[in-house]
Amino acid sequence: MADKGEGEKQSDSEENVTNGPAAEQIVTQTAEDYATYFKFNVAKEKVGLEDSIEEMLMRLEEFISLVDMIRAESSLSLNRTIPEIYTKSLEMKRIFEKIDQLEVFVARVRQDVSVLEEQVNTAEDELELGSLSSIKKAFSSLPIPFKQTKKAPSKPKAEVKKYKPPEIFRSEDFFKKEETSEETQSSNSGER
Repeated sequence: MADKGEGEKQSDSEENVTNGPAAEQIVTQTAEDYATYFKFNVAKEKVGLEDSIEEMLMRLEEFISLVDMIRAESSLSLNRTIPEIYTKSLEMKRIFEKIDQLEVFVARVRQDVSVLEEQVNTAEDELELGSLSSIKKAFSSLPIPFKQTKKAPSKPKAEVKKYKPPEIFRSEDFFKKEETSEETQSSNSGER
């Protein structure tokens, strides 16, 4: 029975809390708390949302203008710049061919000069015209007073070979008259 007495006391106190003025105050306070959750300023939220949409629209416009600029530049490069580059590359191809011809010309001149140098060295050796012998001859030809010079027995002169020039380059072979006449005509037409 004691158990029943305690249970009755609990139910009485619960009835007092749920039916009494304290219960009404708790319900009112809870309702006010929940009401603050549902209270919000629609105008303030609307302004924030509009600002965010306006910023996104502005960035979208910037992006579109950037895309249009890229399209314009790419069409300019496709329609104008690439053909110009192609024509310049064709002109450069002609220049590269001329450079190759000049390299061949320079190699031929170098070869001919080395052949001529060999022939000059051979001729100097045969005629004893080296650098020291020419200096000795220059000093021996000067008269020195009070000194008698003995004439050295002259060596018999070697048979002088007839000089046969080597076949060397001809600039006409490398630089054709047609090219030079075309260049002068194009430069004359460019001046007009």
